[in-house]
Amino acid sequence: MNSLHDDLLTAQAAGYPTGGYSPALQCIFTSKDGGTTYDYSSDPTATTSKLIYVQQTQEKYGDSGVILLQNNDRSVPTDLTGYYVDLGWGLNTASGLKYGTAPRMWVMHQGDISGGPKNAKREIYTQFSMVGVWGCVLNTQPVKLPSSPSTTIPLYRYDESNYIWGIMGKTIYDVLEYLIETTLSIQTGLAFTLDALGTQDDGQISTVVPFPADGDLLRHINADSPWYFQTYGDLIISLLKLTKCVLVPRAGLAFKIVYPQASDEADETYYSSVADGHPFYEVEHRRLNMSPNHIEIFGGLDEVTGLPTVSGHWFDTDHYSGWVSPAETATYTGDFMPVQALGATNGELWETGFQSDAECRTRAAELGWQLKDQILGTRVVVPMDARVEPYDRVRIEDSI
Repeated sequence: MNSLHDDLLTAQAAGYPTGGYSPALQCIFTSKDGGTTYDYSSDPTATTSKLIYVQQTQEKYGDSGVILLQNNDRSVPTDLTGYYVDLGWGLNTASGLKYGTAPRMWVMHQGDISGGPKNAKREIYTQFSMVGVWGCVLNTQPVKLPSSPSTTIPLYRYDESNYIWGIMGKTIYDVLEYLIETTLSIQTGLAFTLDALGTQDDGQISTVVPFPADGDLLRHINADSPWYFQTYGDLIISLLKLTKCVLVPRAGLAFKIVYPQASDEADETYYSSVADGHPFYEVEHRRLNMSPNHIEIFGGLDEVTGLPTVSGHWFDTDHYSGWVSPAETATYTGDFMPVQALGATNGELWETGFQSDAECRTRAAELGWQLKDQILGTRVVVPMDARVEPYDRVRIEDSI
C-alpha cells in the first residue's frame, strides 16, 4: 500500500471541495540518462494541459499503459520511444496538488492520429503505448549469470561440478535478490531493488534452496538452449511456484514480496456511504468452482524406468471429508466431482529435484493454496485511490 499525504486521503474519500473531485496527474517523460524531460502533467487549476487520456493496467505478471496527448500545435517530439514515464495519480486538495506514485512504464510505440467529424475542425492527437517492468524488462531480458567471477554469458550449460556462479546455496529469496539487484541491474543499467522480506515469509521462500551445492537442482536455467533462452520473468515465476508468494513491482524500480493470507488485516476499506469513509460506486462478488480439487505431485526420477520415485497429495477439504495430510486417499463428499491434477514430465507437477514424499506434499499444498486463492473474487469500482497496489487486501463494507 502506498503512503499518501493526509489531505490526499481526505480528498479521495470526501472530495475537495467536499462532494467533488479534481483529478491531477503527474505525467513526465524522461530520457534514459535523465537529462531530457517533457512534462505533460494535468493540473485541474489550469487550462493548458495537453493530456487527454491515461490508462495504467497492473496484473500479476504483466503491465501496460496508454497516454493520449492533444497535439494540434505539433509541439510533441516525434520520437519519445524508449523514454520512461513515472505517473503520479492525484487530486487537488486543501494543501494543493498531491500525488501517489506508480510503477515505471516505458514508451514502446508512438503514433499520431489526425481527423475529426465531417465538416468539423480537424484535431491531431499523439498516442503512446507503454509497457511496465514485467513486459518491458522481466519478460524480455534473457537470463545472464556469471559463469566465473569475471565473465558474464547466457548460461546454457553448467561447468563440470554443476556450479552456477552467484546463486548456488542461496534460498529462493536470496536468489531473487541477487537476480534483481545484481545481474539484472548490471544487464540493464538500471538500479532495481528488492525490499526486505520482513513479515511476508511463507516459510518456503526463506528456507528452500533451489540450487543446492550438493544434491539435485530444483530448477534449471536455460535448459532448452540454444533453441530458447529463459527470461528473468520465466526464472522468477518458476522460483515463486515453489512458494506461496508473489513479486510485486513498486515505484522507483523497486520490487516487494507479498505472501497473501486470509488472516491479513485489510489495507483499504471501501464503503457504500461516503459518510463512513472512502466510497465505492459498484461492487461485484464472484465465486468459482474448485477444479481440480485433488493434486498429486511427483518427485525424483528413476534412471532405469524413467518413473518418479516419490509423491505427495493434497485434497481440498471442502470436497473431501476427513482428509488429513499425509494420507494418500480421501472420500469425495462435495457437490461437484473428483478432479485430479497429476504430475507430468513437461509440467510443474513433476519436480524431479524433490527427493522425499514430504517435499512433494509441501509442493502439492502450495499449489492447492494458489487454487483456493482464486475461488473468491471481487470487482470494485471506486473514486481514485492512489494507495492501492497489487495484492493489497481490500475490505468492502456494504450497508445496502
